[in-house]
Amino acid sequence: MMMIVALAAGVSIVEYFSGISYLLFVARFNRLDYLQHMTERMLSKGHYKLAKMYVNFARLDKQTVPLFQYLHGLVLYRLKAYHDAKNVFEKAKEIEPFFDEIDNIIGDNYIQLKDYNHAKPYLDHFLLLHPENIYARINLAIAEYRTDHHEASLRMLDQVLDLDENNLLALKLKGSVQMRLKKYEQALSTFQYYQTLGGQDNGVHFNIMRLLKWLERNEERASYAEELLFGGMDNASVYTHYGDALCRTGRFQKGAEMLTVAVRIDEHQAEAHYLLAKLMAVTHHKTEALEHLESAIKDNPSYVIKAKYDEDFNNLRFFRKFYRLTEEVRA
Repeated sequence: MMMIVALAAGVSIVEYFSGISYLLFVARFNRLDYLQHMTERMLSKGHYKLAKMYVNFARLDKQTVPLFQYLHGLVLYRLKAYHDAKNVFEKAKEIEPFFDEIDNIIGDNYIQLKDYNHAKPYLDHFLLLHPENIYARINLAIAEYRTDHHEASLRMLDQVLDLDENNLLALKLKGSVQMRLKKYEQALSTFQYYQTLGGQDNGVHFNIMRLLKWLERNEERASYAEELLFGGMDNASVYTHYGDALCRTGRFQKGAEMLTVAVRIDEHQAEAHYLLAKLMAVTHHKTEALEHLESAIKDNPSYVIKAKYDEDFNNLRFFRKFYRLTEEVRA
């Protein structure tokens, strides 16, 4: 392994010094062509710092063409200096407004900055000229999704899947959009198809368990969570789903055991604490119920409102601590 690393470093050093030598002694009369070639070569090989060196040489030349402004932005983008890249790309568009090829990368750069509203016009314009570009269309779907235009995002993703019906990224995002639109059965079907194609993503696992919960298919949810645990996914959220599904199907003792494991793995697992509080309350373990409720509210204040109206806490309502936790202390 060390030999391979040393060899790669050696190649980079040789390329660096040979490039400098060529730049100084050979490329005097076609300097910009050479710099363009070397910048693009280093970018293609993933040597971004070397690419930055070559593009900086070009920027010193007063005759530098707009292409180098784009290449400069591209180098910064590859180095994940997205804020700096944004300014450089915008300058490139000022120099050459009709340089339409750049719109795709500008749009993606704005996506990386989570500036989705600014990404959309660039991606829209690029897709007018390149309607079959899948990844620009996925980026536009992401921008629509992140700005709460879910129907528009879904249309974009359907267009992507018309071009490539097995695109895993589009399928994963489509399932999430369908969840936002409360198309739960369709979302579940989308995620399951994603998995049949070999898609692996922990977020999809959790979305499937949420969907099975919302669809009240708790036997399936319990089996799904159990399979994940058996496969080695020792995660507090999986135990929480498993415990909740078991309780909803009448297996309270085992459900409580799984929820207890969840809070043991992660003491800040608010949902597991809340579910344990409910179980303890209905089985008259009032001290434990209040302790779990306090932990749940501490990590997720939204449980204050839920607890106020949850009938499972009826036998706790005369305890002063319950009123303190739900911010209803009597005078």
